Amino acid sequence: FVQKMKWGSCSPARGTIRLNTELAKTSPRCLEYVIVHKLSHLIERHHNDPFFALLVRLSTQWRSIRDELNAVPLSHQERVR
Repeated sequence: FVQKMKWGSCSPARGTIRLNTELAKTSPRCLEYVIVHKLSHLIERHHNDPFFALLVRLSTQWRSIRDELNAVPLSHQERVR
């Protein structure tokens, strides 16, 4: 798993989640996926087996949604190209 874009961040120690405003331009299912992904980091910090088990339990289609989201360029990436 290689993250191509930064759609959000999570600080488990502080219990905070930040979302990229570009998510407003995506489908509701993409927004939901990022929120579920970040909330999962409040329980399991790293991208390890327990994290992915939790993600599967919360979002059975997370892989296809992640792929859909990764196909969407961030606006700053569009300017760079």
